[in-house]
Amino acid sequence: MKKYYLIKAFEKAIALDKELINTGSTEQDYDNGKAVEISKKQFYFYKNNPTASFKEIIDMKMMGGE
Repeated sequence: MKKYYLIKAFEKAIALDKELINTGSTEQDYDNGKAVEISKKQFYFYKNNPTASFKEIIDMKMMGGE
């Protein structure tokens, strides 16, 4: 079964679909450079919304401009 992860790179989220070792489960883990496992739906939400924040990806809902 394929797993999907969200990691922070160059101050931007990137989503990968390969097995990773350095993983976490919270936004703080993500901010500290660990990969956070996400669902296939969250992975494709990010692919369709590449500027989405961590929270927007997790909630699968864009918050809009500020």
